[in-house]
Amino acid sequence: MQPDSRIQMIPLSRKRAHSDAGDQPGPSGRPFDSPLEGRGHNIYVSNIAGTVLRSQLTGRSRVDRRQAESLLLGRYCGTLRPQLINAPNNPYDKIFACAWLDHERVIFGTKCNRMLVHNLRTLHQQEVAPPELPPCAHATQHPPLMNPYGACGIHSIRVSPSGALFTSGGADVNQLAVMDAADCAPRKLFVRHQDWVFQTAWVSDHQLLSGGRDGKVVLWSVDLASPGLTGGTAPVKVKEPCKGSKVRDLAHDIASGLTVSLDPGDMGTPALHCFRVAPTTRTLRKLPLRHAEDMYSIALGEGARVCAVGSASDVVLLDPRARPASSEVGRHRHCDAEGLRSLSINGHVVAAGGSCATLSFLDLRAGRWVESASGKGPATLR
Repeated sequence: MQPDSRIQMIPLSRKRAHSDAGDQPGPSGRPFDSPLEGRGHNIYVSNIAGTVLRSQLTGRSRVDRRQAESLLLGRYCGTLRPQLINAPNNPYDKIFACAWLDHERVIFGTKCNRMLVHNLRTLHQQEVAPPELPPCAHATQHPPLMNPYGACGIHSIRVSPSGALFTSGGADVNQLAVMDAADCAPRKLFVRHQDWVFQTAWVSDHQLLSGGRDGKVVLWSVDLASPGLTGGTAPVKVKEPCKGSKVRDLAHDIASGLTVSLDPGDMGTPALHCFRVAPTTRTLRKLPLRHAEDMYSIALGEGARVCAVGSASDVVLLDPRARPASSEVGRHRHCDAEGLRSLSINGHVVAAGGSCATLSFLDLRAGRWVESASGKGPATLR
């Protein structure tokens, strides 16, 4: 079965398309020649599918539309051709985090505590050094954390709602940096955690959350008007939802104001902690995660109506608004042999990145993995 012709006309290579169609706006207002629209594969897939469906499936029943949309997603996945991005002489360790700075530039954070910006149009690469505290700050209120393992890596890169700023790790393992998305210059450097910073989440353009291996979630105010890297960087609130354990991942939904943190269960049963950062940081509920192991990632859907948790064998779907006994709404076994490391949700599509360099898509409406165009198993990118 051949992919839909209207999808094939969309350039998917890393090179700019030299055609009249390449200059026309895509579903979100960007040109179709953007190889991966928005901030990930799943956003591009969902937007393209929705656009084609509106012109192709008018008048069909809801069931027919969902079946056709699931098939269309599978066809589109079959047209994607992942390409390897090589760094000069490959001096980098594993990539721990990445984010879209705009529709041309992607930034990567590595295990060796380095950052690299790759331009998909020009193929130009720029290394960005994590910011360091000034010596006077080290000598007074921010002594460096002695880490026997050396650099812990850049575990989180998150872009602010406006796209003007992004978060990353600092030169030391317990530091959180806010950088300018335009030129990657450091704007602020926050220090409060007693151990590695694992994840960050923007509450607004002026507030952000961080979660670390010390079990704490810290709310920060991003005051760019204060002078210096550390000016105006005192924490607003500090919460410890995972006492004795660690905050392995963190997600915040701006529309509902709900924050979810992942406790991997080092001191007991793994759980999700649901709370709000305003007006208080009181925990609303704790959702236990049974029959799951090696959990590293979570993702919140729009309005916090669904939360996806990646484990060694499954993607577990929960309703963070429900009571613990009835919170689990689905469980889907994935195909990656070594577990999932990254999740994101756009609309009704969950993108799941695995340890074995796989990328699969879960259709929440159909309740199953998006199948390949041949119908022989999930459409998995490798």
